[in-house]
Amino acid sequence: MPRRRLGELLVEQGEIDRAGLKRALSLQRELGGRLGTNLLELGLTTEERLLKALGRLRQVQTVSHRELLEIPRDVLRLIPPKLARRYQIVPLKRSGGTLLVAAMDPGDAVVEEELKSLTSCLARTVVGLEVRIQGALERYYRIPRPVRLAALARRLD
Repeated sequence: MPRRRLGELLVEQGEIDRAGLKRALSLQRELGGRLGTNLLELGLTTEERLLKALGRLRQVQTVSHRELLEIPRDVLRLIPPKLARRYQIVPLKRSGGTLLVAAMDPGDAVVEEELKSLTSCLARTVVGLEVRIQGALERYYRIPRPVRLAALARRLD
């Protein structure tokens, strides 16, 4: 069965129309970035609706902006900045032998195996929005986010 795409799901759910999807795809070709980010920039959906659709599409839990704002230092120390940058991930919490990690691309077996090797924890990834993951990487690891995403975050806040 072919993998469903975010744009198709949002159209099916009535969140956006085909014309809006076409505009977002055009912006994506022009400026790059993820489709969801382009939809947010164009004001075609909300952060909450987009996150819900991503969770449904990826069949994983989601992480909200609020949850990314207060991560304990001891949890952040589990993933070094270099690894966080490479995989665009942010650790959220550790519970027993499980490490919950926010990612734009959850379920990557290579990432989860590397995290298990590094932390001796079973890594479980949840999906987050590009704009919010990048903001958390900047906040906690001092990894600069693109100006475009910083501007979008200010607008969403």
